[in-house]
Amino acid sequence: MSNRLKCPYCNTFYMSTDKNSCNKHVFIEDNYYGDCFVLESLISICQNPDCCKPSAWLVAGKPAKYITGEPISFFEKSNPKSGALVVMPLIRIIPEYGGAIFPSVPPHIWQDYHEACRIRDLSPKASATIARRCLQQVLRDFWGVSQSSLKAEIDEVAKNPQITAPIAKALHNIRELGNIGAHPERDVNTIVDIEPGEVDLMIKILEMLFETWYEARALQQKLLNDLDQLNVQKQTERDP
Repeated sequence: MSNRLKCPYCNTFYMSTDKNSCNKHVFIEDNYYGDCFVLESLISICQNPDCCKPSAWLVAGKPAKYITGEPISFFEKSNPKSGALVVMPLIRIIPEYGGAIFPSVPPHIWQDYHEACRIRDLSPKASATIARRCLQQVLRDFWGVSQSSLKAEIDEVAKNPQITAPIAKALHNIRELGNIGAHPERDVNTIVDIEPGEVDLMIKILEMLFETWYEARALQQKLLNDLDQLNVQKQTERDP
């Protein structure tokens, strides 16, 4: 954990201060994780004067302790890694997780992206699977491909000179990571998990594709239309 926070409303980074409300609900008795279990909540007010909106998080686990036995906050940067065991992901409860708004993205595609964002902490594997599905819908809608598999569709799109080799590789990476979320390993003794921070990368790539494909195309079309209308207007003024 770090005491450097990012406001989910305005995306401003700021340092956690004494103005934040951090409460610990402590269970000190022998249990599955040892002798101490803590559910901790944090309410923080954005330090950006143009925002000042509140956000709240929850986390639970077995924390490290001071010599006196007082649990160290999971939210304190000074919290040593050794001795701390977080047993649930850091969950933001206010505001609820969700996707950014992309006006040019078709609603059914944005809905998959939005769902992947909402559950990325609760179930990273499920989020990765939905991100994979979202990618497939993007390729079919934007590039008009329709093959028997996502791999074949990516290979088809990659033939377009506008698609660079790194982008094609990123598309395959999303496909393969989504497969990890959707299918168990052949070896039942092998467990490969997708972590919240890892699925964030997949979601950021989807957002990049939304920006460089859908939003860029919409902006280009708007500029061309505006220029055309401007020319028509000026020509009309010239030759009434």
